[in-house]
Amino acid sequence: MNNTQLSRSRVLSKSITSPTVTAVSLAIVLIGLSAFFINLRYEYAKQRHELEMSNLLNSVHKNLEQTLKASYNSNLALGMTINDNGIPENFESVAADIIQLNPIIDIIELVPNGVIKYVYPTKNNEKAIDYDILKNPAIASEAKRAIERKAVYFAGPFELKQGGLAVAGRYPIYIKGKFWGFSAVLIHFDNLIATTGIYDSTNPNYYFQFSKVNQETNEEQFFLSQSSDLTDKVYQKVFIPDGDWNLYVVEKQSSKYYISELFPYLILCLLICLLFPFFIFLILKKPRDLAVLNSIQAERIQQSDAKFQVIFNKTSIAIAQINHSDQRFVEVNPQLCSLLSASTSKLIGRSFYEFVHPDDLTKFSTYLNTTNSIVVKNISISVRLKTSMGNYIWAQIVPSHLQDEVGGSKTILLAIENISERKEAQEQLIQSELQFKSLFQESPIPLWEEDGSVVKEYFLKLDLMHKDRNYVKQFLETNSEILFEIISKIKVLSVNEECLNLYQAKDKNELIEIYNSTMKISPTKAIIEMLVDISQGLKKGNAQGIVIFPTGREITIAITWNIVAGYEESFSRFIISTEDITNAIKTQKIIVESEKKLQSIINSIEGIVWEYDDATKRYQFVSAQAEHLLGYKAEEWLTVNHFWESHIHPDDFKWVTEYCEEKSKQENSFSVEYRMVAKNGTIVWFRDIINVYFEEGGKIVLRGIMIDISLIKENESDLKQSLGMVTEQNKRLMNFSYIVSHNLRSHTSNIQSLATLIKESDDDEERQKLIQLVGTVSNDLNETIINLNEVINIRKNVNLNIESLVLVDFVLKTLDVISEEIRQKNIKIIGVISPKVTVLYNRAYLQSILINIISNAVRYSNNRNENRYIKFKFYEENEFSVLEIEDNGIGINMNRHRDKVFGLYKTFSNNKDAKGIGLFITKNQVEAMGGKIEMSSELHKGTAVRIYFKN
Repeated sequence: MNNTQLSRSRVLSKSITSPTVTAVSLAIVLIGLSAFFINLRYEYAKQRHELEMSNLLNSVHKNLEQTLKASYNSNLALGMTINDNGIPENFESVAADIIQLNPIIDIIELVPNGVIKYVYPTKNNEKAIDYDILKNPAIASEAKRAIERKAVYFAGPFELKQGGLAVAGRYPIYIKGKFWGFSAVLIHFDNLIATTGIYDSTNPNYYFQFSKVNQETNEEQFFLSQSSDLTDKVYQKVFIPDGDWNLYVVEKQSSKYYISELFPYLILCLLICLLFPFFIFLILKKPRDLAVLNSIQAERIQQSDAKFQVIFNKTSIAIAQINHSDQRFVEVNPQLCSLLSASTSKLIGRSFYEFVHPDDLTKFSTYLNTTNSIVVKNISISVRLKTSMGNYIWAQIVPSHLQDEVGGSKTILLAIENISERKEAQEQLIQSELQFKSLFQESPIPLWEEDGSVVKEYFLKLDLMHKDRNYVKQFLETNSEILFEIISKIKVLSVNEECLNLYQAKDKNELIEIYNSTMKISPTKAIIEMLVDISQGLKKGNAQGIVIFPTGREITIAITWNIVAGYEESFSRFIISTEDITNAIKTQKIIVESEKKLQSIINSIEGIVWEYDDATKRYQFVSAQAEHLLGYKAEEWLTVNHFWESHIHPDDFKWVTEYCEEKSKQENSFSVEYRMVAKNGTIVWFRDIINVYFEEGGKIVLRGIMIDISLIKENESDLKQSLGMVTEQNKRLMNFSYIVSHNLRSHTSNIQSLATLIKESDDDEERQKLIQLVGTVSNDLNETIINLNEVINIRKNVNLNIESLVLVDFVLKTLDVISEEIRQKNIKIIGVISPKVTVLYNRAYLQSILINIISNAVRYSNNRNENRYIKFKFYEENEFSVLEIEDNGIGINMNRHRDKVFGLYKTFSNNKDAKGIGLFITKNQVEAMGGKIEMSSELHKGTAVRIYFKN
């Protein structure tokens, strides 16, 4: 080797970066990247455990809420057994139905005034009877919480008087706005916890804890056997306001637990940090040894520069030659000008780094330095280049260092290819795969990724593709060997952690073994349905079925499968999601049965049980009694807006709607009595017991029961009427006793005075005159007694003979009786009464009433008026028929005599024949028939008498 070549070798050797420094630098970078990766992995593991804890806690919380919700309806049904007098009706039968309906409930109680009086079942619970819960401070505080909330509140857990730990859901009951007591359902604590699924949890990493803050000591009490010391524990909790409980899910190990998951990654990163720099050291050391040889080869390349120029300008690849020292363009070919949208003159002399994206500049500079010792480098780099148009393109660059004759690097040759479209496709594919893997692995739902191309091949081979669905299904069910062969040939690509947990497998291989064994024993209906869907050419589907494991374990699963986009023809990639719905199916069956039984109980209640949405003004539920009591079908109640308002009796509409609207804003429960119009037009009285519930979002829901009280109202009306009659009779009796006392006393006093005078008189003539006066007074007393006797006869005739009488016939008969007086006084009779008008009346009373009224009209006619008349008018007024008899006679001063016109012995004219007995008897006769009589009169203008006949 000549001196020039040796000089070049030395210069080139010095220019090569020390392999040791590079290896150490790379190791430091890798350690930093490894630490960053381990931290990300730790955070991921931590988030996965938190999500798993959240799912477990939500599942248990949801089950607990369903159990508590079932007891709400039981409390309501129990409260409905209490009548308006505060006495439970059918407690034993209703309680038995409730416990049969809700097996989780162990004991049912009614607690009037805080004292347990009614218990079901009574056996083994005798100690609880007559126990006053409001006198025990430990229990009373929680009982009062229910009163304050006016809703169900769950007390406990606490020790029962009869033994055992339980919770009690107490519902405060109000009757006529006054606190009556509680309805209560008791659930043994172990049974309550069992319904949540806590005891069924097989997850080895977590345990549950259940607590409540003691109102007396303000300390948190824990009730489950697991550790209650949560210090340094990772946990999540949820607050349950129905009983002021805290429900915890606690990680059994501390955060050190994650170290075991990170250990493999720590080992892997350590190996990479040690081995990769070592390999880089070896790689960099070799170019250093070959520097001399490369310099000789560079010399030979320079000698072929002419050939290179031809290739440089004619090739289809964009090529640029740049200075090694400042990276300025020395030469560019036309293809590069086209790639960067710039002319040669605008590129020559400018730094290549001006066109490199700022984020790629360091990477590209480092890359050029690492290739400095190599004449031709085949390893490429991808960077973004800026065109003169301002946009960036992705370019793949392969650098080659060109050396001068002394061995020093002079220029760098860059071969550049536009890979923008390829890069974009790769980025999208990578991003899509990352997202898919992240979603797949972190999904809380068990997922399979499978290659099902064998299924399609089998179906094509067996000529089952696109055949009748029922035919394919029957074929698979009757050819179990072929079915199992198809299932076993499906290739499992990957499964997530949740899938392993569901099938209780350690890894994918064990899962496949368990799955094949299970399918061989009993292929689940869901898998058969999926295979049948594939035979129909479907790209997705879902099904349910029971899986029986070789161990005897049995679960119900729901699967949903989808072919991954792009694999529709080959069916070589599809995703199956599997969900264990065993508990959900059991719970659903229990809920359905409970709802059916509750519906039966509700529909058997003698009243309309209802639920009403105040926002939409629509019923959300009505019991079957709705149609029985009012005739409207349930569909009409539920689909018609404002149904309730539109069927309230018109006389009650305004006050009832206003009252209910006001009360629903102020109180949690109230009652109201009103009338509704049934479909057949009848009027039905209801007592509506209403409870107000304020749900999330401010929504107001009303629930209650409408009890038919029509019979009670009828009895009340009859009672009021009877009371009115008794009151009136008492009033009459008092008046009558006064009249008897007054009138008889005046006569007896006269007789006594005359007797005294007769006794003291010595004159026979005077004594004879006094004796004659005694006869006169005696006659007056006899007449008075006759009159009073007639009044008594009217009042004691309870069982009068009532007939349907034609009113006009009796009016005409009366006019005939006094026709001579009418003719003498030239009185004109006006008005026509239809012969169709009839009244239910006693014949003698009707004739007596008409004679008294009409004869008075004739007797007290105005002799000064030549146009004297008596006018008859008949009409309906409310529940009465009215006969009005009007005259233009002398009239009465009503301002003076209004309260006396129907009094006994009351006269209002100078007529010597007037005795004041006729109107008194007439009034008594009218009232004895259930009617009334009224008079309006004006002095010197006339009188109108109105006789009211009860319809």
